[in-house]
Amino acid sequence: MLTSRQILEPACTNIAAGNSTDELVADLEGFHRDLEASRRGDDTFAGYRAYWKADENFHRRIVAATDEFLLRAYSSIEGSIQRFRLMVHNDMSGDHTKFGQQG
Repeated sequence: MLTSRQILEPACTNIAAGNSTDELVADLEGFHRDLEASRRGDDTFAGYRAYWKADENFHRRIVAATDEFLLRAYSSIEGSIQRFRLMVHNDMSGDHTKFGQQG
């Protein structure tokens, strides 16, 4: 599953950047704001749920800007990706992401 992510996510990001629109940028900025707001939650599962959803929306929107085949491929591993993030990343800061490291 990790290998699938390492292949799909950078490739999808590259393709989405080439397909960028004002709508895509606005959507991603909104999901980033949601991620930032979710950092104010607590460290319980309920507190993590907002972060999880914003993170899922952010990544899914990037993949949706590629093509239908990649979206289906991503969707097939998406549940595993979220479980992985829940179990491995106990950090709601977003600092481990490239987007979280900016600004």
